[in-house]
Amino acid sequence: ATYRMLAWANVMRDGHYHNVHNHPANTWSGVYYVDDGAPEEGRDLNGELELLDPRLGANMVSLPGGPFDLRYTIRPRPGLMVVFPSWLNHLVHPFAGAGARISVAFNVLVDDLRFIDADAGDEPPSDGDPAK
Repeated sequence: ATYRMLAWANVMRDGHYHNVHNHPANTWSGVYYVDDGAPEEGRDLNGELELLDPRLGANMVSLPGGPFDLRYTIRPRPGLMVVFPSWLNHLVHPFAGAGARISVAFNVLVDDLRFIDADAGDEPPSDGDPAK
């Protein structure tokens, strides 16, 4: 397979947020948290990443903490990496804190994915080149 990756830094200060969005024309997206920015205590969803389930009716079975929910929130902390499908809608709630929350976000596009079918006698490339 061949991959293309694009990355950028996000510096969030007090009051900053990201609206609901996704990353079209990519395969995987993610974020690596460098610094949490010293968030204020006691604020619900303070700067948290929220992943939104796009499936219609996914919340029809309501079990607290169960697998069927429309929202999943992640509290950033230094060293945490989150990877998710690029089509998944997500947002970052408003950040309140004394410092700067620093993260590196990225998109990965899988350009050419080749499957090897061992049952059909396919062999992986001997030199590691997926284009052969």
